Amino acid sequence: MNAFLGTMVGHSVGANARQRGKHHHSGSIIVMVAIFLSIVFILASSIDIGYVFYMKRDLQKTADLAALAGALQLSTTPPAGNPTTCAATDTAVLAAIGNAQANGFATAAPNVMSNSITVTCGRWDPVANAAQAPNYFAAPIAGAKLNAVKVVVVQTVPAFFGLGSRTISGQAIASGGSPYATFSLGTGLLSVCSGVSPLLNPLVNGLLGSNVCLSAATYNGLVGSQVSLLQIINNLGLNVGTLDQVLNTQVTLAQLINATVQALSPAQMANINIAELANLTTGALGGTLLKLGDILNVNATDGIAALSAQINVLDLINVGTLQVANKNNLIDLGANIDLGALGQVGLQLKLIEPPQMGVGGVGATATSAQVRLALNVNALLGLVNLPLFIDVAPGQAQLQSLQCTAPKNATFKITTGVAEVCLANGQTGMGAPFSCPDVSKPANQVAVLPLVSLGINASLTSPDTNATLYPPPPAGVPPDGPSSKLVGSSLGAILGGILQPGTFVFGGLLSLLNPLLITLGAVLNPVLGAVGALLDTTFLSLGLGVGQSTLNLSSISCGDVKLVY
Repeated sequence: MNAFLGTMVGHSVGANARQRGKHHHSGSIIVMVAIFLSIVFILASSIDIGYVFYMKRDLQKTADLAALAGALQLSTTPPAGNPTTCAATDTAVLAAIGNAQANGFATAAPNVMSNSITVTCGRWDPVANAAQAPNYFAAPIAGAKLNAVKVVVVQTVPAFFGLGSRTISGQAIASGGSPYATFSLGTGLLSVCSGVSPLLNPLVNGLLGSNVCLSAATYNGLVGSQVSLLQIINNLGLNVGTLDQVLNTQVTLAQLINATVQALSPAQMANINIAELANLTTGALGGTLLKLGDILNVNATDGIAALSAQINVLDLINVGTLQVANKNNLIDLGANIDLGALGQVGLQLKLIEPPQMGVGGVGATATSAQVRLALNVNALLGLVNLPLFIDVAPGQAQLQSLQCTAPKNATFKITTGVAEVCLANGQTGMGAPFSCPDVSKPANQVAVLPLVSLGINASLTSPDTNATLYPPPPAGVPPDGPSSKLVGSSLGAILGGILQPGTFVFGGLLSLLNPLLITLGAVLNPVLGAVGALLDTTFLSLGLGVGQSTLNLSSISCGDVKLVY
C-alpha cells in the first residue's frame, strides 16, 4: 500500500514539473520575440533616421554648389544697373538653378519629392548687416552692390520604413568679392639716379634729405615685383581688426620698406640690391612716420577684399618716399632761366599733396603728387619783381570699369595738367592750394612798378583721357596689352597759351592796357612756354605727374567666391 502511494506521488510531482517547464519555455520565447522586434524596430528607425540625414547632407551639398555657382556668375556678370536683388531671369539665378538640376535636384514633373529651390541675391556684409547675424545677408544699403547669393532647397523625403514622409531643407550663402584693381599714377621718383644729375641732385636731396640712387638692375627688378598687401601688413606686425584701423596705423618709412622686402620671394630678391634700399631706411628719412591710409587710397566698399591685392613694390616705395618729401618746405631747384637783358626767373618747389595708390573697385582713384612752384621773375634791372605761384593739381586716374572675362582689363579716366597760376598779394609758398584771390580787385593786385599793379588768376585745365590697360602677365607669358600709359598734356603748351582775356588784370596807370593783353600774349606766352617746357622735363624725370603722368596697372582680381553661411 505504501509503495503504491509513493509511486502515485512521484508521478504527480513529475507531471507538475513538466507542466512548469512548458510554461517557462513559452515565457522565454515571448521575451525573445519582444527583444527581436525591438531590435528590428531600432534598426529600422536607425536606417530611417540615417536615410534622412543622408538625404539632408546631399541636399545641403546641392545648396552649397548652387550658391557657389550663382555667386560666381554674379561676380563676373552682375545685373545691369544697381538693383537690390536679382530677377528670376538674371544669370546668377539661372546659374544656381542650373547647377542644382545638374546635381540631380529636379523640379520639373514628375516631381515626386516636391523639390523646390529659391534663389535670392543680396549683400553679405558682417558690418552693415550685423543685425542679420549669423548669416549677415540682406538687401544692399544705398550705394552698395550685390555680392552674394542665397539658395534654399526643400525636399519631401519618404520614410524608408513605415508610413509618412519628412520635409527637409538646405540653405547656403556664397559671396564673391567685388572685382578690384591696384594702380598708380606718375610715381617714378626712384627711376632717377640723382647723383649723376646736377639739376636733380639738389632737388632730391632737398626733398628727401638724402641722395637716392638705384641701379638699373635694382630698378628693373622692383618694376617687375608684385607682393601681397596682406603679407606686408602681416610683416608689419599690425594687431588690428578693421580696415579703418589698418589705414589709420602709423609706421616709419623704414618699417614699410623692410616689410615690403620681407614679402619678396627669393627669386625677386635675387634681382635687386638690398643695400641700395637700405639708404631709404636710415637716418631721419627712414624714421619719418607715415599713415598707411595716406599711401593707399582704398575704396571703402571693397576695402576688405582689396587688402588681398597684389601691389607693385616700386610704386609702393615711390609713394611712401614722396610722403616723406611732403613734410619738407620750399627748396631751391638750383636752376634759373636766363632772359638775357630782361632778367632772370628763379624756381622753387614744394610738394603740397603727396601721391596715393588706388586700390579698389569701380570708382577707386589714384593721384600723382601736387606741387607748388614759386617763380621769382626779376626783370628790367630789378624794376620788375613778380612773385608768381603755380599750383599744379594732382593728376588723377579713376577706375571706370573692370572686365573679368579673358582678357582681363581695366578702363580708366585720367585727368592731368590742371593748374592755377596766381600773382596776387598775400600769396606765399606755404599757402593753401588753389587759394588765389579775385585779382580784379585793386587790393589783391601786386605793385610791380610805381603806380602800376598787376593781378593774375589763371585756371588751366586739360581734357580727360580714357585708357584701357591690362595686368602684367606672369613671367614667360605674352601680355594681352599694355599695362601702363603715358598720359597728360605739356605744361609748355598750357603755359604758352596762358594769356587769355580776364586772367591778367592791370591796375593803376596801365589799367587801360587790359584790352591789349591779347596782343601782349604774343610776347609773354613764349616766355611762359619756355618755363613750362623746363617744368615738363623736370617733372617727367621725377615722375611727379605734372603735365605728363604715367598710369601703371599692377593687378586685377575678380574676387574669390566662397561659402559664408
